[in-house]
Amino acid sequence: MGQRTKSHGIEARLTRVDHTPVPI
Repeated sequence: MGQRTKSHGIEARLTRVDHTPVPI
């Protein structure tokens, strides 16, 4: 579960940036 949570977080951030450019 730990690995899945980490992967999801990274993917979610990439998807968000791809969908809409958000200032880091």
